Amino acid sequence: MKDLNEILEKAPKWADGIIVSSNLVYPIKASRYGKDQYYYSRMWRTVSDEGEGEEVIVLKSGEKFKYKQVKDNGRYITVEIIREE
Repeated sequence: MKDLNEILEKAPKWADGIIVSSNLVYPIKASRYGKDQYYYSRMWRTVSDEGEGEEVIVLKSGEKFKYKQVKDNGRYITVEIIREE
């Protein structure tokens, strides 16, 4: 498995980070509807297929978070990062 920071460098410029879901790595975009919410689509080109391990979000800032799925409308999947207190 590649380092997630190396994979993050391959994300499209428009992406705010990457998400590891079902061992695939997708670009994510910040949602304007909720704080700490991001969305992605399984129809988007994957950044990598080497996302083995824990399912996390890595933001362009390098911050790494676990997440929970909030909504799946069939086209876009909305997730929310879980901030550890």
